Amino acid sequence: MADSDPVKDPKAWKAVLDKKTNRYYYYNKATGTTQWSEPDALKAQRKKSPWRSRVDPKTQRTYYYNKTTKEVSWEKPANFDGVPARPTAKQEPKNVGASTRAAPAVENSTTEAAQVGKPAQQQAKPAPAIVERPQPEIEKPPKRQEAGAAQPSSGNKKDGEEFKRAAFSDSDDEDAPVHANHGDAKHAKRDSVVQMKQDGEDPGFDDNLVESFDKALEKTNPTTLAAMIQLRHKLFKKQMRQDDDEESDDEVVGAPGYELTKHRKGFLNRVFRLGKAHDADKLLTFKKSLIKKSLLKTNRQHDEQAIQMFKNIMSFMGDRKSSKDPAAHARKIIKNALRSPIGMRDEIFLQICKQTHGHPDIKHCIEGWNLMIICLHAFPPSKHIKVSEYLKKAMQGSTTSPEIQERASLARVLLDVIEHKGERQEIPPEVEVNAVRELKLIELAIRLPDDTTDSNAGSVTIKVDPFTTVAEAEQMIFRRLGLVFTQAFGLFEANDERQDVLNPNRRVLDVISSWDTSLDDEEKVQDVQQKKKKKKQPHHEEVIVDHRQEFKYLLFQAKLSLQTSGPERIEDLLRDPKAVNTIYNQAKRDVLQSRIQPEEKDITKLAALKLQVDEGDFMPDIHRAGFLIKNMARYIPKDMLPKNPKSKHGETKLRTFEQKIIHKYEKLKGFTPQVAKRNFLDYVERWQTYGAQFFEVEQRKQLKSYPDVLNLGISPHGILLQNPEDKEILDSYAYKEVVTWGHSESKFILVVGDIVQQKRLVFKTPKGEIMRTLIHSYIHFKVQSKMQAAKGGGN
Repeated sequence: MADSDPVKDPKAWKAVLDKKTNRYYYYNKATGTTQWSEPDALKAQRKKSPWRSRVDPKTQRTYYYNKTTKEVSWEKPANFDGVPARPTAKQEPKNVGASTRAAPAVENSTTEAAQVGKPAQQQAKPAPAIVERPQPEIEKPPKRQEAGAAQPSSGNKKDGEEFKRAAFSDSDDEDAPVHANHGDAKHAKRDSVVQMKQDGEDPGFDDNLVESFDKALEKTNPTTLAAMIQLRHKLFKKQMRQDDDEESDDEVVGAPGYELTKHRKGFLNRVFRLGKAHDADKLLTFKKSLIKKSLLKTNRQHDEQAIQMFKNIMSFMGDRKSSKDPAAHARKIIKNALRSPIGMRDEIFLQICKQTHGHPDIKHCIEGWNLMIICLHAFPPSKHIKVSEYLKKAMQGSTTSPEIQERASLARVLLDVIEHKGERQEIPPEVEVNAVRELKLIELAIRLPDDTTDSNAGSVTIKVDPFTTVAEAEQMIFRRLGLVFTQAFGLFEANDERQDVLNPNRRVLDVISSWDTSLDDEEKVQDVQQKKKKKKQPHHEEVIVDHRQEFKYLLFQAKLSLQTSGPERIEDLLRDPKAVNTIYNQAKRDVLQSRIQPEEKDITKLAALKLQVDEGDFMPDIHRAGFLIKNMARYIPKDMLPKNPKSKHGETKLRTFEQKIIHKYEKLKGFTPQVAKRNFLDYVERWQTYGAQFFEVEQRKQLKSYPDVLNLGISPHGILLQNPEDKEILDSYAYKEVVTWGHSESKFILVVGDIVQQKRLVFKTPKGEIMRTLIHSYIHFKVQSKMQAAKGGGN
């Protein structure tokens, strides 16, 4: 019998939506297996019965429709055989690695990290967040060889030059006061190379689509918004054709109960429901005055909100006077739409269609079409209101102006793209609304660690559309900067004190929008005004503190501080001088701004190496005593400079610094800038906190002697726990001590120890996915460097 085999039983299969990627996978309740492709059992059953089931996104209730007769019902039909509608999202989830796409399977794990906070039916989902490794083989790294010692070549030559180490020794400072090192011996040791299974690239997102889009961008170089959207649409359609040629249920009408409200002219007619109601054509034609109720019957309980949206639409189009600029009205419309059920979003699109149909003023009508395009970049309408048919008529209309035809054509393409991409997470920023209104791409200035100012003053400009993700923006920057080795770099949201690495799947304009609290502040003011009008009894309001970090700009820099020297050096990185230069600029900025805890014995050595990069070889006539005093802030970390440089103690300290720096600087004669930069990095790469990306996490009673709020750092050598108050490193775990790690939407799980004894740590954080990806990447490169060494590359 067919149903004796659970794989062939359609009732055993369930389609589950992966919320992170908005893609479906199939789960067999009997066998516990999962797969991305639709099972044959469901395909066969689908051909037998015309009935399908769907879930109404507004009410979360299941409704049923007949594919043949188009009948829709809340009640379960008698002959319904339990087959759900075929999911329309056909693209594979982005967090599935290449090795798992053909037949995804659930990995076994000794922890529950991937399943924290997940519903039971989703615990077997593909692409688990947990990764297991066998215990590593412990190796002791060699000590840094100093002056005069024979050094191995990195194999990276440019113009005949090889890397050579600076001839510094500790005796150079024998007359100088001795400073204690930060941290104890346990923290000072360097981590050994770990052993693990090489499991391919990080499964955090599908970079094949990103690379395909970037290649198309490079080939076509679109200069307008419409050109870039057309390019996205072309790639999307190509992908859909390659993915599946089978029948789809896309033409299905939405949940039952959607119909237009009956509108009548005149107050008495409306109150007593007298006379003939407007037909659909009249109801969806331009109206110069406000509507009295919602257009859709299902939105009658939201009439007030629907009328307010109509006011904003009229104000944006110029049909109603307003003190606000059009961008403010558009942002308010989208804000309310993203917070409302799908019925109100349909209401907005119908209202825009109404006001652009038969509008007597062509200029105002064009603004209505601009608003349509802005909204279609933010959220899609449901299929039942048939916006596509209205767009098609506008494109083909003989009396339609070229400007409107152009916008209708773009809107038609956008309809497909937004249905594929899904709604956005943030309200579009003002710069985006203004650019889209003019059908232009959005110019973004991305800051860089600067060559000359030891800050983030450098920049590169890219042009994006509202769908551009962080990963796509990174690819644009790689091309602009000419980077060949790109794996170590990424985008950050930053201010002058902090930088947070970004999720590659996030839309870059959503990142910028998340910094803006202007609409939230406006909402708070309105709430206060409403409370005053109600004249309630006075009472103490709870003060809500907004803990969101106030980021100010996007920053491009290294997210992985990979080794440029020693047995774990990455040869591909060393072959790209531009990549090394970017990492050097980032390292010197962090040193000089005291963002990383230094080894004080190395400070004057680093200053001498930086001086060699800036000034070239030592020249006695120019580099005399006193020349460096005024510029000491460019060479010594700010926390080590005297608070009062003009005092006797301050002047003495500065002269001591200068004397030591010049003494070492003289020994660097003949060093090219690239070799000096490599030496600079060779020192800082040994510091415990160098390259660490810190994340604020919460822990409760697991580590009783530590604060509840900690900074968890992911560095090239392992994982750090830092006190956020005084920046003291409380504990550290080398990668050889990390047994397992994983994440959920709100937690990050870390299991440390060995085969005999293990400790499970659970931290509350929304950045678990990024943390997991960083650890995975560091492990990947450690394995790569060990494999190179085994092949003879590390000799």
